[in-house]
Amino acid sequence: MKAIRILACVAVSLVVALAGAGLLQLARDGAAAACAANWMMENRLLLGGAGLALTLLVLIQLLSLLPAPGRPCHVTLTGPQGDICITLDAIRDYLEKSVRRDGTVLALRPRVRLAGDELQVRLETRLRAGGALPEVSARLQQQAREALERNLGLTKIGPIRVVISEIATGAAPAAEAADERNSAGFPYLRSGGRRPGTDKDDATA
Repeated sequence: MKAIRILACVAVSLVVALAGAGLLQLARDGAAAACAANWMMENRLLLGGAGLALTLLVLIQLLSLLPAPGRPCHVTLTGPQGDICITLDAIRDYLEKSVRRDGTVLALRPRVRLAGDELQVRLETRLRAGGALPEVSARLQQQAREALERNLGLTKIGPIRVVISEIATGAAPAAEAADERNSAGFPYLRSGGRRPGTDKDDATA
């Protein structure tokens, strides 16, 4: 739709520019104006088609100026003191922080959207092989639903869908990850404990 708007805008601009230049030329040359009038009389059908096409382009350009209907971006809760609006981005960020991860769940990315007045949730996950996938998925679904209902007060929640994008195999490199984090600020610890520019280890310094 955006490409059609751009093409319509360019076409209308070119037609208007050419029409303006042609009118200026006819105004300066009477003979050319007479020839143009005779040509238009002989090609009325062609001119009618060109006028219809230009009218359609102008209508498309005008319609493109109207605001496009957007998807709802918040959930509204009605309470005794007034309305409470929670954006979908806030709900997504809350779920990402609330659903607990363990050694089986490597990554979690919630997706939320509204279908009418019902909140639809999709949990995109990366899991480690070894755990029972149905049990892990059910636990994630339960945690997400409890967080939405108990803490945010949302009641109109559809089925929570779990999408497993990857199942990693092998043992978790916990020791390597800890060493990497601990030595992030001290690169000389990765080279056997030798500081740059010295010939002695830290243990013997």
